[in-house]
Amino acid sequence: MTGYRRVLAHLREDVLGVLEPGDGLPPERELAVRFGVARMTVRRALDELATEGLIDRLVGVGTFVAYPKRSIHVQLTSYTEEMTRRGMIPTATVLDFGAVAASDHVARQLRLEPGDPVLRYRRLFYADGEPMSVDENFLVPQHVPGMAKAAPPPSLYRYLSEEYGLVIDWGEDTIEATSATPSLARLLRIDARDPLLKIERRAYVGRVIVDFSVSYYRADRYRLSVPLQRPRRAPQHRPVFRGH
Repeated sequence: MTGYRRVLAHLREDVLGVLEPGDGLPPERELAVRFGVARMTVRRALDELATEGLIDRLVGVGTFVAYPKRSIHVQLTSYTEEMTRRGMIPTATVLDFGAVAASDHVARQLRLEPGDPVLRYRRLFYADGEPMSVDENFLVPQHVPGMAKAAPPPSLYRYLSEEYGLVIDWGEDTIEATSATPSLARLLRIDARDPLLKIERRAYVGRVIVDFSVSYYRADRYRLSVPLQRPRRAPQHRPVFRGH
């Protein structure tokens, strides 16, 4: 076994069977002495583990065992439904529930005027007790009369379906990378400016926008999975020439 393969095998064994997520690995210099190889060999092995998603390498900070990441499959399910499907226990803390004035951005998404009333539902979501995301939903009050006076529902999409007959059948997502503000960092138990995955969604029933949401996912807990399919080409009809 070459020096590189030997180092890679030992480090992978440590990461998978000895260390815990978040634990730091020794510096390259110490690992090179430990295995009796050049630092370049150690660096190559660490690069391989980083590519596999087993470790996180933070410049100027160190190398750490990566936390397992949950895939986000872009589909129209609620957080509760998605985590339950994955065999995890979903819980949530309600941060805010009630009527607010629509900001310019929210009004534009819901096709309202700035300052129009909207129902805001903001929650901190957990999976197996770990904070995972902060979600903020905005609904048009006319679509959900009386909802503001009811108790916040555990599962929003299920509640919309059962109470109002609003079955979300399609949506549009905008996905981007961002960094945690101090307030989001406190809620998600991370450091300010740590990376987040931000997803804005417009959810429709037919042609009517029922819900606009903004979700902030911990980038160290999630990866995005988007199914792709090549568009079908329309059949090409070749001209048929008939002789006379």
